[in-house]
Amino acid sequence: GKPLTAKVINACSGNSCWSTIRVEDKLKPDIICLNDTIDCTVMKSYIKPFITDNCDPFPERILVDETLENTPCNDLYSKIVTRTYRAKDASGNLSADCQMKIFLKRIQLDSIVYPDSLARIKGNPLICGTFAADSFGRPLPSVSGIPLYRGLSAWPNRDKYCDYIAGYEDLEQFTGHDCVRKIRRNWKFTLWYCNTFEIRNYVQLIEIVDPNPPVIACPYDITATTDGRTCKAQVLIPMPKAYDSCGQVLGIDLYYPGGIIKDYTSRYVELPVGLNELRFVAYDLCYNYSECAF
Repeated sequence: GKPLTAKVINACSGNSCWSTIRVEDKLKPDIICLNDTIDCTVMKSYIKPFITDNCDPFPERILVDETLENTPCNDLYSKIVTRTYRAKDASGNLSADCQMKIFLKRIQLDSIVYPDSLARIKGNPLICGTFAADSFGRPLPSVSGIPLYRGLSAWPNRDKYCDYIAGYEDLEQFTGHDCVRKIRRNWKFTLWYCNTFEIRNYVQLIEIVDPNPPVIACPYDITATTDGRTCKAQVLIPMPKAYDSCGQVLGIDLYYPGGIIKDYTSRYVELPVGLNELRFVAYDLCYNYSECAF
C-alpha cells in the first residue's frame, strides 16, 4: 500500500515522465486442507493446515469451526476431529474456507515413559530446600519428573481429545530416621476403550536428603570485669543465631575454657581473667554441623 514514484524513459529520444504508483495486495492466501492422522496428545498444539501468501510470510490461520466425533470402540482412533479453517493475510484478504478431518490415535499405555526414581543409590536424590514443593513439602512433578508419551508430557491431561486420565498419589515412608525423607509417588493411568478400561501403575521413589550444615552466627565479642578475689567473672553468654534450611537445629554445644556444655541454653559461664575464645557448634537432624567462635 506504499506509494512509489516511477519514471519511464524513451530509449530513442531520451524523453521521460514520472508518475505515482500504489502497490497493493489483492490476492487472497492459499490454504490446503488435507485429512491427517496424529496422536491425540498433540492435537492441542496442531499447526496445520498449510498456508501460503504472495506477500505475507506469516498469514493468519483462523479456526472457523470444530466438531468432535467420539469413536470409543474404534481399535485405532479415540476421536475424529472435523475442522474448518480460513486464512487471512496482512492486507485483510481472506481465503475460501476449507475443511479437514483429523483422526486421533489412541495412546498406547505401554509406550508411556515414566520419570526415573530420585534416590541415593542412583546418585540423584533431591536436596531439601532447593526445589519447588507443594504444601506438604513434596516436590512438584515439574521437579521430580513427568510421564512422557512419545516425547511429550502425558500429565496433566486436561484436554478433550484423549480418552485417558492420569494422576499420582504420594505416600510417605517413615523409616525412623529423619535424615532422609522417602516418598513413594504412585502414578496411575486409566484408558477407556469401548465398555472397558485399562490401568497402568508405576511407582517412583523420591528421596530428599540434607547434606548441608546449619548456618550459625555467634554473639558479638563481650568485655567483662572479674571480681577482685578470684580473678574470674560470671559472664552471661547469649545463644547464637542458628538456622537450618531443611528443618530444625537439633542442638547447639558450647566449647569454652571450662569445658563443654551440651545442648546449650543462655546462661552465666565462669571465665578466667584474660582473653577467652568460646566456640559454638550447631547440629542438624543429619548431624551436619557448623561452628563459629567469638
